[in-house]
Amino acid sequence: MAGIIEGGRPEEWLIITDLDGTIIDSEASNFLILKQLLDEFGLADKSVLILKGLGEGKDFDDIMRTVKLTKETKERMARRMESLLTQAPTPSLPGAIEHLKYLRGLGFLCCLATDNMSRFVAHVVGRLGLGDVFDENNILTCDSFAARKPSPEIIKEFTQRTGRTKALIVGNSPKEVALARGANCPVVIISPEEGGKSGPRKKQTIDYEWSAFGDFTGKDIHLVHDWDGVRDAILSIVSANGEDGGAP
Repeated sequence: MAGIIEGGRPEEWLIITDLDGTIIDSEASNFLILKQLLDEFGLADKSVLILKGLGEGKDFDDIMRTVKLTKETKERMARRMESLLTQAPTPSLPGAIEHLKYLRGLGFLCCLATDNMSRFVAHVVGRLGLGDVFDENNILTCDSFAARKPSPEIIKEFTQRTGRTKALIVGNSPKEVALARGANCPVVIISPEEGGKSGPRKKQTIDYEWSAFGDFTGKDIHLVHDWDGVRDAILSIVSANGEDGGAP
């Protein structure tokens, strides 16, 4: 396992990760759950509008207002979604837990930015034994922070909370790339193939995300295929930056 960082100081860095499709292999089940939810609440005919809005990073409440849902119905949907998500299988991606703990042990501070709800995220973090990796103060969810990816306010919030000056992003979608670009951070993208548009964990909203946020090209965008690649890319980025770069 790679572990030597020449010229870099892990204790200066934040690693800001996504959850779905990055730490847990949940995107296929999430799509099925969303489809079930829309069917249950009579919104199947609005599925394209809702998926497009999610893919473009719009606030879920704003999307629900667009389809004219009442506050009471939105709250019932949120509770039902949380229940279905908690019951669904959410296996971790191979190596994710091991490498996150390894990186934390080197001195990196790990943060989590996800569009999921707080209680579900707490459930996943606890079940996977990641409480020693992600402090609850370093987790931003759709119901705990107003800004949504790709807003650079997410990076700003984490740097203010932690006092760390350098950040890098780990994710699997164009939204994470857009987040990194907006905050001038390097990003590591888990992509099954070089182009990033296909593979067994393809997001159901990916086409909308590509249209909204562009591609995976750029000098600070590091494409990898698995968590071994994530670890190696992070160590390489920190070594290359040394005392410079990486600051949002």
